[in-house]
Amino acid sequence: DWTLAENRWLDLKRDETRNSAQKISHGIREMKNQISEIERFLNWYNRLKVEGNLAKTDFFKRMMAISLIIDKDFWA
Repeated sequence: DWTLAENRWLDLKRDETRNSAQKISHGIREMKNQISEIERFLNWYNRLKVEGNLAKTDFFKRMMAISLIIDKDFWA
């Protein structure tokens, strides 16, 4: 939702407890944590795919398109 994103931006901008460098460092650390979590999920799902002997044809086209955006190696 656009309103939610705008409110988060304003909260970040108005936060007086940290300076700009601290805000950026915190944001980068949060992104790193989120990327690590996504990688963990992708590894789990890839493991399920391999253990289930699933092929590309076992998935809907829409799901495949989204997955290709997220992780091209998943379909290898």
